[in-house]
Amino acid sequence: MCTLSFIPHTNGYAVGMNRDELRSRSRALAPRYFECNGLAAVYPSEPLGGTWIAVNAMPSCLLS
Repeated sequence: MCTLSFIPHTNGYAVGMNRDELRSRSRALAPRYFECNGLAAVYPSEPLGGTWIAVNAMPSCLLS
């Protein structure tokens, strides 16, 4: 099970996430900057592709 923590602050917020508690799951790749069709985002990824959380400048957050 994945968990998401959202902590509001005066000037924004902090987000923390646990992607999975399965210890045998392979390590995630560190977050990187990506751009597609003029939209920039930062997100970590799975070694075989895909992600579970991403952020951009909208501000918005995608949780999968």
